[in-house]
Amino acid sequence: MGAAAYVAVGALESAFAFATLLFVAYNLMMALPGVLFAPKPPKPPGDGERVRTRFLVLVAAHDEGRVIAPTVRSLRAVEVPPGGVRIVVVCDNCTDDTAERAREAGAETWVRTDPLRRGKGAAVRWALERALGMDDWDAVVLLDADNLVDRHLLTAFAARLARGEEAIQAYLDSKNPTDNWLSLSYAMGYWAASRLYQASRDAVGLSAQLGGTGICLARCVVEELGWPALSLTEDLELTMRLVLSGRRVTWAHEARVYDEKPVHLAVAWRQRVRWMQGHTFVARRLTLPLLGRLLRHGDLAALDAVMYLWAPTLQLVGMVWTLSWLAAVLFGLPLPVPVLPLPGFALMTLATYGATAVGLWVEGRAWALRNLPGHLFAGLVWWLTTVVGWLRHRDQGTWVHTPHTRALTAPALAGGGGEGEAEA
Repeated sequence: MGAAAYVAVGALESAFAFATLLFVAYNLMMALPGVLFAPKPPKPPGDGERVRTRFLVLVAAHDEGRVIAPTVRSLRAVEVPPGGVRIVVVCDNCTDDTAERAREAGAETWVRTDPLRRGKGAAVRWALERALGMDDWDAVVLLDADNLVDRHLLTAFAARLARGEEAIQAYLDSKNPTDNWLSLSYAMGYWAASRLYQASRDAVGLSAQLGGTGICLARCVVEELGWPALSLTEDLELTMRLVLSGRRVTWAHEARVYDEKPVHLAVAWRQRVRWMQGHTFVARRLTLPLLGRLLRHGDLAALDAVMYLWAPTLQLVGMVWTLSWLAAVLFGLPLPVPVLPLPGFALMTLATYGATAVGLWVEGRAWALRNLPGHLFAGLVWWLTTVVGWLRHRDQGTWVHTPHTRALTAPALAGGGGEGEAEA
């Protein structure tokens, strides 16, 4: 490598290193409100402010006969706010008894058969287009077929809709955190992010992120924006389009939805690769429009959204930067040495995982830190899925179903935090 090229590569690597550290510093700063201030539900509206909200609950299901009945029974047990609720299971290209079990549990079923357009995104889009032809609902709640819900879910959403909130994300909890190290690692990430990212953004008036399930949308949002159909991560795409429209996603820390986390690494790998394919696709398509909104309107939510979209890439850059430094030092390779060597990386790593530990502590989940080695290993695997997602991001049509088997009941959750027995 020539001297000029050596200097140029070293300068570029150092620039990436500084960008990564600035990104870490930004996220630490933005996490502070979630640490310092416990999220509080909004005050319930007074009698003169009470709004009758008619809810339509859509549960997307593909071959979910093993778990759909507890999900429906969980929904039928919620407190129903004034206005009522209609529970619909969208049976998408099912080859098992999902529809029969859903009806037996007390839900209405809409059956969709379209082998050419498969996947949750296509199913939800079809269901919402059908629902827009009906005038008996004011807000839609989107759930997955493996979910259990807190009995106050709809009343919490109703209170927020009455305040004028239009896109609301519930707290995504786990119904099987103690199954093994992998399911606990997933849960740790969600618990920490709920406090350090979601609650923090909501506290300072920025946008939280939609999480794929536990979503509540006012009818006006569905009428204006519909349901995205371009990517494999429709929830992320919709979040960005909400920000582009001048709206934001609000965070309902008091409303819980419990879903099943993967227990097999192969299943988790496929899921994470799909997420990163969609994440990268959305980042490449919507970064410039978001920056345009930032410049035109001074909208900091748009800047924060861009930071979120490029977070996996910056984390990957940090990993590459570290490996190149280690290669140069340990093996004497003639590589440019960044100006921020091992101490900088150590600080970045400690800050990142230290923040996770703090997030778990303030959420009352410090016991999960016993799984820190598993969480660290999972983080390394997720870096690899980022690479694969980047390479495959142009493929937004191949959807892979994530199997669910843990048909827990709400009493099992309450009694053991995911340790209850599965139903037959």
